[in-house]
Amino acid sequence: MTQRRTLIGLVLFLVVSFVLSWLVFVTLQRGVEGSTRSYTATFTDVSGLRTGDDVRVAGVRVGRV
Repeated sequence: MTQRRTLIGLVLFLVVSFVLSWLVFVTLQRGVEGSTRSYTATFTDVSGLRTGDDVRVAGVRVGRV
């Protein structure tokens, strides 16, 4: 009986962990919906900046490099 409870607990933990991980992944991978505009900017130092990086304003994703 103890092994069965342990197995049920483990399966439940794995299912909950998978669902939460999937929700975080889907939330972070949301695309930008609607019409888009292109902007250009000139920087004196772009170390660490790469094509495809997120552009965020106050922590909210507003675009990509």
